[in-house]
Amino acid sequence: MTNKKRRDSKNRLLHTGESQLSDGRYMYRYYDMYGNRKKVYSWQLVATDLIPAGAKATKPLRELITEINADKAKGIDTFTSKNTTINEQWDCYLKEKYLKDSTTSNYIYLWDKYIRNSLGQIKISNLTAQIVMDHYLMMYNDLYLSEGTISAIHNLISPVFNRCIDDDLLSKNYATRAMKTIKNIEAKKAEELLKITAQGNDTESTEKVILSPEQEAAFIKFLETDTRCKKWKNLFMVLIKTGARVSEICGLTSDDIDLINGVIKIRRNVLYFKINNKCRFFVSTPKTKAGVRDIPIYCEKLKNALEDELSKYSDSGTEIDEVSGWIFRNRYRQRPLKASNCNDGLKRTIAWYNESVEEKLKIKNFSCHNFRHTFISRCATCGVANLVTKAIVGHEPDKNDVTNRYTHLSLEYIKEEISKLEKIKRKEV
Repeated sequence: MTNKKRRDSKNRLLHTGESQLSDGRYMYRYYDMYGNRKKVYSWQLVATDLIPAGAKATKPLRELITEINADKAKGIDTFTSKNTTINEQWDCYLKEKYLKDSTTSNYIYLWDKYIRNSLGQIKISNLTAQIVMDHYLMMYNDLYLSEGTISAIHNLISPVFNRCIDDDLLSKNYATRAMKTIKNIEAKKAEELLKITAQGNDTESTEKVILSPEQEAAFIKFLETDTRCKKWKNLFMVLIKTGARVSEICGLTSDDIDLINGVIKIRRNVLYFKINNKCRFFVSTPKTKAGVRDIPIYCEKLKNALEDELSKYSDSGTEIDEVSGWIFRNRYRQRPLKASNCNDGLKRTIAWYNESVEEKLKIKNFSCHNFRHTFISRCATCGVANLVTKAIVGHEPDKNDVTNRYTHLSLEYIKEEISKLEKIKRKEV
């Protein structure tokens, strides 16, 4: 006796596991990956079928079956993923974690504010890489969240997705790629900004304005004796004695100063610029790999300036991109100084200085970046090894053109050096 083939109301042949109910809905029975009997329903067998008026639209049964089989091949529990939201997985994840009350409160605050009513409501089965990417970009572009804040939120989303993978509800962690994209965007913006900053500095440097030894000595004496310079003297002293970029000095924290071993650790820049029509502070890595460096605290003036500035604050200040403990701060004493603050302060200080010295010692057309040119030039004229100069100022050791471009020799020095040729000639005679 042959089995009669089952057909639907339209006389279409139904496959194994498929059936049509009396109300017209289609049903598919199957066993999940754990051997449990499950069912899915749809008003359509295929996409061309019409959905009855007032009925809830779902995917056609044959498409659901294809997804179920694909998920089973990947080891994904389709039934649970279709009936579980990201929020439900988060709630389970949080219950499993043993955390301090303050930490738990912070986690819940971030989740409720940025995830629960948006990404959190999505069923796991409907989650895609693009949905997660769009959410991360929305937080960055629309909510103007910093990379640090998004990273903190990511540290909640990512383990929840990993839990879904462990529970056979997802095949991969979509958050990983999304967070990498945000970091790449930030890195490119930092790179572009540093290029703009460098171009601006190069424009200034074409004037080749450096301090002569006499000007430098007179300016340092003025900083140490004029009470109007109290706010700025330590900053300018550090710039004079290190040749560091002003954005690097603004980015120094108390953890970067090792007075015991006599080292300044350059690890970051602090910049301030507009992103998406909103001005904010931005922490980035130095311009090049060579920019990550240690500068020796080689003289008392440099050591005293750092010690004095470190003694001014007992708190760590405002956290910016997960960094705090700023040494050089603005007048509100919470946030770090901006390069524009430093140049404005230098302009006023030089105006006061010029009023007190004779004409040959006056300083003109000078910015904080010119301290860097002065330092590199002074190293050259004092016979400091080129590799040592590069190591201190953060230039690549195999590139001479950059350091040379920052070295400006005075006419007096050139005359003094060239005169050595005459002394050698006389000895030969």
